[in-house]
Amino acid sequence: MESALTMYTYDQMVQDIEILQAKYPELITVDSLTDTPDGRKIWHLIIGSPEAEEHFLVTGSIHAREYMSTQLVMKQTVKFLENKDSYVEALKNKAIHVVPMINPDGVSISSWE
Repeated sequence: MESALTMYTYDQMVQDIEILQAKYPELITVDSLTDTPDGRKIWHLIIGSPEAEEHFLVTGSIHAREYMSTQLVMKQTVKFLENKDSYVEALKNKAIHVVPMINPDGVSISSWE
């Protein structure tokens, strides 16, 4: 019996990051902090200027079964970027660092598949 719930996977997150990078190249910078022991990248998005005076950090999926927190962080990031005009003033000299999946290996091994 299939569950009605679906897991937000590492691969889905990577696809979503690529879409955001293509759609908002002037607003976000995307890089990888490091590679995991299983060869996955820990993705890092910066909204705003990397040289900003103030920095904020948003993270998700620190523990293996926390895949849902990545989905929430990604949805919040999308909403923020979609409504960027509302935040232009607030982002002056500020940067938001988003690491949506700190533990991609743990999320991947806890998959329901």
